[in-house]
Amino acid sequence: MRFRETDLMTIRRDMERCPVANFPSPVTDFVTAVALQFFPGAKLDCAVTETSFGGLLDATETVARNCRIALLNAVDLDRTAVLGETSPRIAVREAGTAAAGEGTVTS
Repeated sequence: MRFRETDLMTIRRDMERCPVANFPSPVTDFVTAVALQFFPGAKLDCAVTETSFGGLLDATETVARNCRIALLNAVDLDRTAVLGETSPRIAVREAGTAAAGEGTVTS
């Protein structure tokens, strides 16, 4: 499957119309949006996405919960301006990507 420039412009326009207009990481959110458009037509058995920003604020939160396995790594004090100033506060945000009824693996 190939994307035309018009496809990419449509994705960008849709993102700009999103009620959450202030994306924390616009470039990686755009790449995630493009990937999520690609996956259904690619006939994949499995797709792996990585949260670029962390937990609940990440574009990967749009993936249906019934087909996910959350992999949680150790909490790091990066992006504290948005995620929180302390390890416990960041952990709450990042753990929010896991949900009841889906697989969760921690490191």
